[in-house]
Amino acid sequence: MDKELFQKYLNNNCNPEELQETFRWLKEEAGSLHGKRMLEQFWKEYNSGNIYVEEDRVERMLDKLHHRLNLYNFEHKLIKNAQSTSTTFQRITFFLSRAAAILFIPVLLTLVYTWSRPNLSESETSRMTGNIEVVAPVGSRTFIELPDGTGVHLNHGSKLSYPHKFTGGKRRVSLSGEAYFVVTENHERPFLVDAGDLVVTALGTEFNVMAYSGQPRLETTLAQGKVLVQRKLPDNRLETLQEMRPGQHLSYLLEENSFSCVKRDIQKYILWKDGLLMFKDDPLEEITQRLARWYNVEFIFSNDSLKDYPFTATFVDETLSQALDLLCLAIPMDYQVTPRVKQPDGTFTKQKVIINSKK
Repeated sequence: MDKELFQKYLNNNCNPEELQETFRWLKEEAGSLHGKRMLEQFWKEYNSGNIYVEEDRVERMLDKLHHRLNLYNFEHKLIKNAQSTSTTFQRITFFLSRAAAILFIPVLLTLVYTWSRPNLSESETSRMTGNIEVVAPVGSRTFIELPDGTGVHLNHGSKLSYPHKFTGGKRRVSLSGEAYFVVTENHERPFLVDAGDLVVTALGTEFNVMAYSGQPRLETTLAQGKVLVQRKLPDNRLETLQEMRPGQHLSYLLEENSFSCVKRDIQKYILWKDGLLMFKDDPLEEITQRLARWYNVEFIFSNDSLKDYPFTATFVDETLSQALDLLCLAIPMDYQVTPRVKQPDGTFTKQKVIINSKK
């Protein structure tokens, strides 16, 4: 966004294309460090000099605005199939008009009193302090941008819970499943991922956490930066397990209460966010667990001896049948796919894949 477009936006003189570009910038770039600095500069130029707003409050309020834009965009995607194009555009135009009034005229003063005032109503307080829960259903992935600008890739069958805004000295989220985090750097406010029995702490870094419910282990893989992995103790204290370096993969076994941390090729642990499934000498049982979430099916082994067979491959755009056929080429197995069955309540059972020993 340049100054000329900004001035047209302030004066409600944008044509439809310019309004769409403004919306794109607010949604995709306003939450970045550069975007926030631009907005602060706009504020300084248009401020009469009589209004003082603390810099840290500016940062928090811009985070809040960008997060609300993300939530609006998410809600818009949910309803877009139920509305016409003209109605959708009217909703966007209306929202941006409100955003312009709130953000720029006069930007932060309105934000201070409408979003940060202490005398919020009970319903507003509940909504502001409650958590947002995002679920990536089995068979799909999603991307989330948190209030601080941190990006989260959420894998199949995973759930992330986080606050409307981060308060206090820490940024804390809760994960059930698997997620890849690209954490916005803030040395004064560490970023904590609560993942079952483990807590992973970072400042500004990229890492993967796998913590599916019911699985025998929790895993953390570090791509960039540095993270601290800690175990929860019964008395709510935290015990440090490992300070990880880039390229390390940590696996924590729940029943044995033990862990290993080794340096290895981490691509197979993080490529899922790019739509790839990579296996390197992984046992068939682990492979079917990942495929089950990827394709939204249930695997059943008729012979447990097949579970330990290793397999190496990378799946890109294969269908379920293509992936299974590749497994059959490397492992003495065949398979049978059972159809979904309609239940009395109108829903369908999950498709089942029965793995048999090849005769």
